[in-house]
Amino acid sequence: MKVLMSNLICPDTIPPKACFVRSIETYGQIDPIKVVPLGEKFLVKDGKRRVASLKQLGKSEVEAIVVDLDGPIVTILGNLMRLPNPIAEAEAFQELLDSGWSQDDLSENLGISKSKVYWRLKLLNLLPELKEKITSGKMGSTAGEIASKLSGEEQENLAQNEKVTLAAAQSARRSEQLVLLDLDSITIPKTSELDQLADGLTRICSKIQPGWEREVLTEAVRALESLRGLDYQE
Repeated sequence: MKVLMSNLICPDTIPPKACFVRSIETYGQIDPIKVVPLGEKFLVKDGKRRVASLKQLGKSEVEAIVVDLDGPIVTILGNLMRLPNPIAEAEAFQELLDSGWSQDDLSENLGISKSKVYWRLKLLNLLPELKEKITSGKMGSTAGEIASKLSGEEQENLAQNEKVTLAAAQSARRSEQLVLLDLDSITIPKTSELDQLADGLTRICSKIQPGWEREVLTEAVRALESLRGLDYQE
């Protein structure tokens, strides 16, 4: 069947390569796309690059095959396309996961990146107060993603602010990481106490985690260099 371009829902479409556009311009659309009906619209399940190419060529219609999904899933997908905020979107993602989908399924069927799926779901780790700030527009989704890594206590502290900026979330994250790093507890040996030196190096390295803020990692490197650079004298 032919579907009007204006009736397609095609999120996160990647611009097609020029050679792909030229191929469709020369030979036409050979394979139909696959779509899921959502009311009067159709969600593109497979063929987003073909849709983008046809749009670039000024086409108003696309050949499509309708794919049926379970009723409840279609309802969730329909709501997902109209959701007003990242928290509601994250909750819809979780509902689909609970229905048996995987994160890969979400990425493939919704036409969004795996990274977006991952970080949206991270927002569900926020305290209700911070979720409400995102819903009300008093906190951005990126700040929420950073805040989702914080402990409950640090999230409570952050929630005391009327508005939570990205800078505030990053500052809270750095502060918590520096506390975990606990550089002040590392004793700098004044003699050639190599066991003590090795313990200090090991403790710093063991606490560093992937994804930590740059400033915190810089502090850790400075501490390591301080230990390694000591001139040991008997």
